[in-house]
Amino acid sequence: MGFLARHLQDHRRIYLVLLLLFLMGILAGSFTSSLLEERQSAQLAAYLDQRLQQFQDHTGEGERTSALLAPLKEIFLLWFLGLTVIGLPFIGGMVFWKGYAIGFTVSFLVGHRAWQGLFLALTSVFLPHLFYLPPLFLSSALACSFSLNLLKGGCPG
Repeated sequence: MGFLARHLQDHRRIYLVLLLLFLMGILAGSFTSSLLEERQSAQLAAYLDQRLQQFQDHTGEGERTSALLAPLKEIFLLWFLGLTVIGLPFIGGMVFWKGYAIGFTVSFLVGHRAWQGLFLALTSVFLPHLFYLPPLFLSSALACSFSLNLLKGGCPG
């Protein structure tokens, strides 16, 4: 059995909990998006239109760099939180929050722009997260495993 398969087998409970937190976040985000008042939805739609226009005009160059660095910052934060037992609930919170953000974003885009929103969600949400979510789950699981080993009083390894 390969290293990755053995790792997934050894930590399947942690991955299951993280997956459930992530899915609960997606559901909560989708639900929250549907509860927006008309005024809030209009403001958010105007902000979305403004950001899309900036992207088309190529005025958001600095934001692309920060968008590329954000996942690295989150993974570093997961590593840091994994060094302590106190960080364990925050790791789950980060995974839930990522699911919430994805659920809210996709639900709002599809609800606001229908087919165009679905295409936008596929290209701007799904594709980047296709590459980002596996490292997020791996980092979260390793951080949880390390924290749980500290909680048990053992030396991780």
